Amino acid sequence: MGLGKKWDPFARAVEDLAEYDFTGQSPVLQDVVAQLRDVLEQMVRVQAGEVRIVALGQSGSMKSTMLRLLLGSDFLRVGPGAVTVAATELRLTQADDAGRTPEIRVLTLTEEGARRRACALLDLTEDDPRPLTELLTVAHPNQKLVTAMAEAARTLGYGAAYDLAGYLDRGGALTFDAAGTGTELVARVTVGLPVSRDVWNLDWAGTRSVVVVDTPGKRAGGPLEDVIIQEMRDRAHIALLTMACSAGTSFAVPPAPPGSHPVLVATKLDAVDNPANANELKTLDGAVASNLGQLGGNGRQARIVAVCGPWAMGDQEAWARFDPDNPHAWHTAELKREGWREARRTATEPGPLQEAVFAALDDGGVGQLQRVIAELSAQDPGRLDEEELDRLIALGLKLVDDALERLPDPGEQEAVAARQRDRAAKDPTPIAELRQIAAKVSIDAVYGTSTWRAVRQAFQHRQDQWLGPAKDVGAALAGLDFDRLAHEAVNDAGELLNTELAAWQLEYTTAEFGAPGWRRPPGLDEATVSQAAGQFARLARQLVDRLTLGAGEDLTPDWLTFRKVARTRDELAKLLERLLLALFEATAVRARTDLIEFFKNPKNDLDDSELPFLFDDIRRDLLKLAEARSDGAD
Repeated sequence: MGLGKKWDPFARAVEDLAEYDFTGQSPVLQDVVAQLRDVLEQMVRVQAGEVRIVALGQSGSMKSTMLRLLLGSDFLRVGPGAVTVAATELRLTQADDAGRTPEIRVLTLTEEGARRRACALLDLTEDDPRPLTELLTVAHPNQKLVTAMAEAARTLGYGAAYDLAGYLDRGGALTFDAAGTGTELVARVTVGLPVSRDVWNLDWAGTRSVVVVDTPGKRAGGPLEDVIIQEMRDRAHIALLTMACSAGTSFAVPPAPPGSHPVLVATKLDAVDNPANANELKTLDGAVASNLGQLGGNGRQARIVAVCGPWAMGDQEAWARFDPDNPHAWHTAELKREGWREARRTATEPGPLQEAVFAALDDGGVGQLQRVIAELSAQDPGRLDEEELDRLIALGLKLVDDALERLPDPGEQEAVAARQRDRAAKDPTPIAELRQIAAKVSIDAVYGTSTWRAVRQAFQHRQDQWLGPAKDVGAALAGLDFDRLAHEAVNDAGELLNTELAAWQLEYTTAEFGAPGWRRPPGLDEATVSQAAGQFARLARQLVDRLTLGAGEDLTPDWLTFRKVARTRDELAKLLERLLLALFEATAVRARTDLIEFFKNPKNDLDDSELPFLFDDIRRDLLKLAEARSDGAD
């Protein structure tokens, strides 16, 4: 349905905020603006109408399997152990042909969002004032996760949005069992998922959109998943809480989000020892009824549905296609289905679990789950939306005030910029780092060859006359590829220098200007490197030839000593060091120049922009909406 005119300002505000480039601003300001945009977008969606279904469950409780059955999509992986690593937001669209590829976007945390997640991982309060760079030094068992999050930001960036291919190309991962980085930095994954009408007819939603959120499975000793789930602040109309029956009567049931309709989804029905045993079923039903009672209250009545993947498949081949890593489950599930059918024939007063399982015997419970969702979505959607809207208005007002407080003050910002420019201009670090790297790389390159061991052996087995070792030394040194050695040294020095200069620039991070964005300099062109390497090779060869061919016939047998060889080796290292200094001096100077320019960049001078007026307008519109709602206006 179309939005009313009073919602137009919020939609426009989202577009207006997107026009501003906050790169280089305070990480906290960037995060506040990102949150505000999200709040305004949620307000517009709430007014348009939305059903939000959130899936929660322990690791291995078949949560992703349940969602795959519900949606008829293989986007969500299934398999043993913890798989899902990020909150995944599936925005459903009805499609007669759902075979097209879903639109997937991966969003990374802003720097301030990463700092808050780090605080949670380190058991610190959210208002801990330390920046992320300082939190990296806090001793804690979860410190490795915080370090990995900061390292992932170097390649993925803070507050970035990627399509799935771009994210994976940068080495990112979305599953616990996949090689790669970035899982710690992912804020959420959004998926535009087409659902076939044959799989799930969404007509029950009417004009409202349907969103399903898959959360990471909770693992014992899995702090990252716990923190990600805790970060989930989006409203939930319906909460699907998976419960594995394989745990006997000690069910691990996650708490339902406040205000949601809880649905207990019993899984692993094929793991119940003897479903035909009345006493065992009575014990199970008692445990389930207790959980249902705890989930209810506050006007909510918990429902229960049973889901079994193998039972939802028509035959063994279909199950093997659905879960190729677990084909043996088919036979076990079929045997247990017969046990449950026997229980249905003999049951006199079935409990809630039995009734749910009996309803799942024919189609695996998928149809019942879809019917329950449709029924619950029709119950007081207005109340949930109204409560959510009140929450969003209050949060939006707070974020606007936070943003206005963090806009840079003109005088203070210029003073900070001037101090930073002066500090950078006098900072000897870039050249000092270059000298250290050039010396280290040169020594490692020259001294690291195996040639010198062969030379030493020539002296250990020298003959009475000097021509013996000279000949052997000359033969050993002739095998040195000085051109290749120089090329490899240039590559190594370039990587080390870029890393150190990027870290050096980060030391200039300020609250007013944020962190300088390291601009990796373009690599040296091959012609330049080849010319320098060739020059080094010619000079190096001259040094070696002078050592091994310049003895002359009238010199004594002791003329050629290993000390002279070692001196030549030192000269080679010094020669390579001078080459590296000459090649990378411009890079070091540019790093300092870029830093000075960063503190001159007009993009940082937001004080005379229209941003304060924009935030004031958003606050005025939010206050008008809040006042209209308190007066009972629609």
